Amino acid sequence: MTAEKAETLFTKLDNIMKTQYQFQIKKENVRGKPVITWIPPFGTFECNTWVVRS
Repeated sequence: MTAEKAETLFTKLDNIMKTQYQFQIKKENVRGKPVITWIPPFGTFECNTWVVRS
């Protein structure tokens, strides 16, 4: 899988989590690498996407 295709799939997944499951999407950098955190509507669970996304 190419990096471009992977980025497209992750972006779609982020949008699904935001629109269908009402997660907040928090974008930040950890050690210079982009990281996406999904924050659920009730604040009971956090999931980090620890994939290097350029």
